[in-house]
Amino acid sequence: TRDAVVFLRPGALRAADVGRALHDRGVDGLDASLVAAVHELTGGNPLYVREVGCHLALVGAPTDTNGSLIETIGLPSELGALIDANVARLGAPARHVLEVAAVVGTTIDVGVLTRVSDLPDAATMDALDTARRTGFLVDAPASGAVLRFGHPLVREVLLRALGPARRAHLH
Repeated sequence: TRDAVVFLRPGALRAADVGRALHDRGVDGLDASLVAAVHELTGGNPLYVREVGCHLALVGAPTDTNGSLIETIGLPSELGALIDANVARLGAPARHVLEVAAVVGTTIDVGVLTRVSDLPDAATMDALDTARRTGFLVDAPASGAVLRFGHPLVREVLLRALGPARRAHLH
């Protein structure tokens, strides 16, 4: 027999599935607002949901989810390291473009990103293509020239890794 490799691209979990995954990880005190906050933060990515669930099982479910969930519970270190490693695999130009995009905001105008990136336009576009192909950046609804992060958590990890001085410089 021949060995074969099969690539599966699991879809994003729905909010109800996120609730079940958190419950399965032993998260107590689940309510609809916490499930919605985890769903929004992770984009429904099953791996991200699992890591956030493990973290919540350790630190406990927050009682107030009106603010930023990541500010309330902290960033799970394993998840931050995983995202950072995945971004590093894209190469330095793509990482730079993603860092600039993280500073630009939740919606990223491609023209603005091209103007503020230190890279030549062709290198910026190649890096954007890589980020889009891998799902780190996706088209924002209703516009082809505007992007957003595929998972808000990726933007948070990138911003935190930059540190205040580098973030201010890029701003």
